[in-house]
Amino acid sequence: MANELRVRARIDYNPATEDSLSTEWLEKFISMTGTEFIHGVQSIGLTEEAITVIADIATVGFCIFRNLDSTNFVEIGLADVVADDARPIKLKAKEFALFRANGAIYALADTAACRLEYWIFED
Repeated sequence: MANELRVRARIDYNPATEDSLSTEWLEKFISMTGTEFIHGVQSIGLTEEAITVIADIATVGFCIFRNLDSTNFVEIGLADVVADDARPIKLKAKEFALFRANGAIYALADTAACRLEYWIFED
């Protein structure tokens, strides 16, 4: 029997138009064959660095990241390269992101080091 990760997100957006998204709930049950996960906070500097993942996680799966900085942004990507498009996820101050990864995860801070909180679940 597979383990399940439940993710819920609420969208509450009410622009001055008829197609408002008010109190819409999105929910997803993510099947995981593994049982391991890691939660931590890593200081991300101005040089790209890998997110620390424990050896017990055989295959990286679903990830949640939150930028704890109150001013600067952090970029996250799946490749250790310096190209501008290598880190497609940008978390401004206090923002978060949820996604499924398929390999090593790298991050880079903007103007000053940022603390990046993460949950990484085994696939």
